Amino acid sequence: MSDHRPIVDQYLRAAFPEASIADHDDPGHGRLWSIQRHRAVMVLRVSEHFLTAPSEEEARTLLQRLDLAKALRESAGRVVVLSRHGLRYVPAIPT
Repeated sequence: MSDHRPIVDQYLRAAFPEASIADHDDPGHGRLWSIQRHRAVMVLRVSEHFLTAPSEEEARTLLQRLDLAKALRESAGRVVVLSRHGLRYVPAIPT
């Protein structure tokens, strides 16, 4: 099984070089990344479905095609959810 966490992490660190980036498991959903930049915090939830995509090339292509960095910058306090089906925003992570 593939594990594309390093690909997502590398993408985020290249897109936000000045940010503080942390990630952790999101049980039942996949993985969460928190990107803190200039007092703003962006949250990315990546589905298990994306993290286990068949190929690294597919994962990298999807990150670029969807322009994840732009979606995060425009998230306005919402959580950005990334799956193989695309991006969507949710108001907050349920507790």
